[in-house]
Amino acid sequence: MATISQDFNVGSNQIINYDYEDISDGTGIVALKCFGSTDSTGESFKLSKQILNGDPLFILSDALTEAGPSFTLEKTATFALSPFNKAKYVKGTAYIEGTLGFYCPDNPNDECQGYILFTFEHYDGTTATTIGTVQTETLAGNYTKFFTFPFCLEVSMTEKQFVKDDILRLKVEMYGHRSSDGVTCQMYLPINPKNEDIGGTPDWVVADDGHSDLNVYVPFRIEE
Repeated sequence: MATISQDFNVGSNQIINYDYEDISDGTGIVALKCFGSTDSTGESFKLSKQILNGDPLFILSDALTEAGPSFTLEKTATFALSPFNKAKYVKGTAYIEGTLGFYCPDNPNDECQGYILFTFEHYDGTTATTIGTVQTETLAGNYTKFFTFPFCLEVSMTEKQFVKDDILRLKVEMYGHRSSDGVTCQMYLPINPKNEDIGGTPDWVVADDGHSDLNVYVPFRIEE
């Protein structure tokens, strides 16, 4: 993939310039940070080019269901970009990079398994239309209270026009199960936009485990 660094004005307060251009595909790539926002009404999740102080700094699943014939959906969260101010086309290949973690405080030897399904959506205020999906590997571990897996995913996007006031969304669905009953295992997805260690009790993510941010690279068609 041939790239050059160059700024382009795309006429939106939220997407001001392309972070780089894919010459072969005729697309401009916009790098977005996923982050949380909490106010008196509760939590919400956003996409932005700006590096902000997020709250919360990770998404924590429900306690994983005991192992069975299939995985169980344990947590859903949807990240949303602010509405478009000008029509643009999504086109090409997107990328998602982040870290998936498991937390087993009761029994470090209990095996947890899980994966994340990511879905890009076009949302017009009423209807959500899928324009790209990708799933992480099914990951597992049973050697410590905390185990983390960095990932980088490629997503083939359906070409789609976003008109004024449409919204680009990324839905996150966490699926998992555990091997034993009577213990607690949870999945977590760090979303610290500053990519700093997430401390506290427990110490969810440290530098040696991977990165603590969730980044999305979205391709837009370059208009001639």
